[in-house]
Amino acid sequence: MDLTCSICLTDILDFKDKKTLTCEHMFHKLCYQNYNNNQISQLKNTKCPNCKYQKTTNIIINNKYYNITYFEKIEIKNNSIIDKLKKFFTISDMLKFLSYLNKNVIISGSFILSVILDENYSNNDIDIYIDNQTEYIKMLKFLVRTNYKLKEDKNLNFHFKYNNKNLIIFVDTWEKINNENIKIDIIYCKNNKDLIKDYFDLDIVKNFYNGSDFYVYNKDKLINKFDYICYNQITEKIKNRIIKYQNRGFNITITN
Repeated sequence: MDLTCSICLTDILDFKDKKTLTCEHMFHKLCYQNYNNNQISQLKNTKCPNCKYQKTTNIIINNKYYNITYFEKIEIKNNSIIDKLKKFFTISDMLKFLSYLNKNVIISGSFILSVILDENYSNNDIDIYIDNQTEYIKMLKFLVRTNYKLKEDKNLNFHFKYNNKNLIIFVDTWEKINNENIKIDIIYCKNNKDLIKDYFDLDIVKNFYNGSDFYVYNKDKLINKFDYICYNQITEKIKNRIIKYQNRGFNITITN
């Protein structure tokens, strides 16, 4: 196979600098990244520059837009949320859990990302964002009934406020009694959607499921598995998160 990058028309001398697509065409990583950025800026779906092979996605592409504040409602081909919840609940408890979801009680983060993209991340935790006191108490009682216990860790502060915006009121981690690796984080907050938009550092994980529909912050970044973050925002925690998503096939670019 030709080892010339067809974008810059020079040889690929270092295999560490090689980007190979599903169609097996190869490019310099930086060349393909610049091409990818240009496609996204024009709201196009990323394809191979050579054969125009398009990445497959679980997201249904259409021209209908349903917006809730900053989020867009999407449709997906395969909704695997039932299968992914089996490790957390029995079937009957799962159906009860799903019935609790609404505009005030939403699931977000990596778990929902894996459902939207139909990918098999080893998710052993769920993040639930609740901005209504009655719903919050109802969810805590449900977790107790379904054999979850509140995690006790003297080195971890479960009740804190987020920066100066005071969006987060409480954060509690609940562990499954017979399997402490299975966890559910309950984030009791003032506005769940604003919190997701402002609190998450990567747009690809700004998403939520309200029991009936999926919403995302940036559909094009999800389809193309691409995101970027400013260098001055990076902490050790964010650095580890970037590596995690890079290992899951995302192209995370660090900008100045």
